[in-house]
Amino acid sequence: MTTNLILVSHMLMPNLRVHCNCVKLQRLWSRCSGNIRRLRSKLDSLACVQIKHEVVAAKITPIRLLTLISLLTSLLVSSNTAYSELIHFNDTDSLLNISQQSLYFIDETATLGISDILRPENQQKFRSTNKDTVHFGFSSASIWVKISYQDLREEKYIKDLVLGLENPTIENVEIFRPKAGRYESRISGLLHDYNKREINNKNFLFFLPDAVNEPVTIYLKINSRTALSLPTSLISIHKKLIGRTLKASSSEVFFYIFILILFYNILLSFSLREKMLYHYVIWFTTLSTLLSFLAGTIQPLAGWVSNALANHLPLVLILFSASYLQFISSFLDISNRHPKQSKFNTGLIIFYLANALLVIMANYWLILWSFFLVCLSFAVVQVYLIRDMLLKHNIAYMGLLAFTPISISGTIYMLESTGYAPTNWWTLNSLFLSLIFTGVIMALTMGNKVRCEKEDNLLLRKTNQEALEENYKLLKRSNKIKDTFISTISHELRTPINGMSGSIALLEDSVNTMADQSQLEVSLDVNEYFDAVNKSSEEMLRLVNNIIAFTELQSKRTQLNQRYFSLQECLNTAIKQREKEITRKNLTTVIETGSLNNLEICSDEEKHGIALGLILDNAIKFTNSGTLTISTSVEQQTDKQSKLNITISDTGIGMPASKIKQVMEPFRQIDQSASRAHGGLGIGLALCTKVLELLKGEMAIESTEGQGTQVKLTYITTDVRVITPVEDTEKEAVISKINQVLIAEDNLTNQLVIKRMVEKMGLDPIVAENGSIALEVVRNQKIDLVLMDCQMPVMDGFEATRQIRNLSGKEAALPIISVTANTSDEDRRRCKECGMDDFLAKPVTYKTLASTIAKWR
Repeated sequence: MTTNLILVSHMLMPNLRVHCNCVKLQRLWSRCSGNIRRLRSKLDSLACVQIKHEVVAAKITPIRLLTLISLLTSLLVSSNTAYSELIHFNDTDSLLNISQQSLYFIDETATLGISDILRPENQQKFRSTNKDTVHFGFSSASIWVKISYQDLREEKYIKDLVLGLENPTIENVEIFRPKAGRYESRISGLLHDYNKREINNKNFLFFLPDAVNEPVTIYLKINSRTALSLPTSLISIHKKLIGRTLKASSSEVFFYIFILILFYNILLSFSLREKMLYHYVIWFTTLSTLLSFLAGTIQPLAGWVSNALANHLPLVLILFSASYLQFISSFLDISNRHPKQSKFNTGLIIFYLANALLVIMANYWLILWSFFLVCLSFAVVQVYLIRDMLLKHNIAYMGLLAFTPISISGTIYMLESTGYAPTNWWTLNSLFLSLIFTGVIMALTMGNKVRCEKEDNLLLRKTNQEALEENYKLLKRSNKIKDTFISTISHELRTPINGMSGSIALLEDSVNTMADQSQLEVSLDVNEYFDAVNKSSEEMLRLVNNIIAFTELQSKRTQLNQRYFSLQECLNTAIKQREKEITRKNLTTVIETGSLNNLEICSDEEKHGIALGLILDNAIKFTNSGTLTISTSVEQQTDKQSKLNITISDTGIGMPASKIKQVMEPFRQIDQSASRAHGGLGIGLALCTKVLELLKGEMAIESTEGQGTQVKLTYITTDVRVITPVEDTEKEAVISKINQVLIAEDNLTNQLVIKRMVEKMGLDPIVAENGSIALEVVRNQKIDLVLMDCQMPVMDGFEATRQIRNLSGKEAALPIISVTANTSDEDRRRCKECGMDDFLAKPVTYKTLASTIAKWR
């Protein structure tokens, strides 16, 4: 038998190619030539028979041919168990898909090793397939792959053939290669260090032993909890590799497109600052990361990321689904448009997050459950989009166009992973293509949204501009009305106060004069009544002044009337105006203002007087006994700049340091209760702060509860001058220039009061009821000074003053003093603009009127 086999083999070898013209025998030759050579060498060694050359030339008879075909068939069947279908690599080949020529064995127990696989009983279990890509789905079994190949290229290369597994998500793959009579193993996979891969590539590539002289068989052992598919190929390095890295694939191009789209959306989200865009960026990031992982693109860039994703793939899938639902909820504005559905969507997201927590806490793999949750999110999103489209929500049309491909491609990917869909370029890249499509559509949607919002913003800006212009007009009109109201209310309040306080002062003077003439003593009760009335009228006037001043400062319509004045005299005047209250409380006053002697500053004297008066009022009000100290100092900082300090200290009730900031606020007091001991509006310090802001000064308060308060006012000024005191003889030399005084006043009470005051000064008063009469008096009589009210019938004081200034002769230069209840800055400016020389605010006291007239005598 052995001899016959040897004869058949020797007879077959030189003549088989010539006589086998049919296609099947040619394929048979390509599959078995290598096995026949191996069999021939074994038979030679077994029989030790020498075959002569003449036998080789023998003719093939029909009987011999039938015997040969039968023999070859038996040899082919027996050889399948040893070598599988032999793979030939030729010179024309650069990459061969060898999935169909490989044999596969499923180890359900995942316990077999290479020694077990090499046993004959296990070798019989290997099976072939007719598919270019073998799918095993989700399985915990070990998949063994048997590959036999031979290098038939005429141009030989050393270590040139590479085995490629074109599935980058395999967790564990171990290759067994023959070496020195045994099999040597090497392990790789997602769960292993990427830097230790044999070839730097997203797929798993292994060098193959040289198979030039005879076929070589290798084995692969594969374990993966992901959907396992095995597109296997044989690759030539010199044609398909550059150095040790494969050329860029389409998935890498997709990855960089994802990066550009993501970067664009991040910039857009920061530009528009919409919650929906932030949700979109989160969703797109998770989806891009997931797809890049599945395509193997992220592995070469960050191997540790791929390891983390491989270990937590179900968690990533669940978080992706939750972020998808949240983004669609924002995209369709479900919370506002469908409140009930919003609750369902929120509950669904909580359910997803609970599953994610389960995966983390229980360390469950749950890959199939995670895929189910992904499919559920796709289905829910489609329902949302279709429902809103039926409700004619415009953005739902764009959403359906953008996100339907994601749902379809996701379904295709899962079908391809489990073998129910063909494996080709389109099915492998459907997810990437759909995501790019979605990104482009969303970019267009967002761009359209930006354009619409820009148009809306322009329209809104135009509308707002028109509204602002209209509001500005209304505000100007309102401010004018407010100014008129303040001026009117000031005039109407000050006029009766002036009549009241002036009448009381005249009454008090008359009573005292009559008592002196009758040599009678005024009773104590009468003096107390006069004091009470004077105090009340002064307090009422102070409140009115503070309210009007605060209103003007709050509206920022107050301007400074700057001129040189003595800050020392201003301070002394403020103290003298409060002498009665200081005396009534028996307070000791310590005044140390010598540093201000002969100094004048250029500023607004009235505003300084208001600030000083407010601080003094508070010091007197909250000090029942003790000392009131007023001190000043001047610091020369530079040649042109000086620092003026005014410190007012008291020994009053004080206040906690924590309350200082509170009392600086308008209408706030330390004691806000109904039983508070001290009254007032609570705007004193707030008004003082406003005045100091206008004067560019500062105020510092230090206080200790039960011990007193110290207030320090600081001014930085560049306009300071030293004056030479005027001798009293020089002042007396200009006395008695004025005799006839014209009083232009429409209010009878004020006429009487001012007339009596002027008479008391020894001057001759003439009264005019309005500006027109006053103008005629000036034209026809010798007048030395005019006291002009501003608001009068027929002709007001402003017009009367302008008419007087337009007269020819010395009448045009008459001193005109405004005596008015209109005390706003606007009123002061109007008085100055129309030609008035001085300003005197009602209510007018005898002292203030006398001192003002004395300036012009």
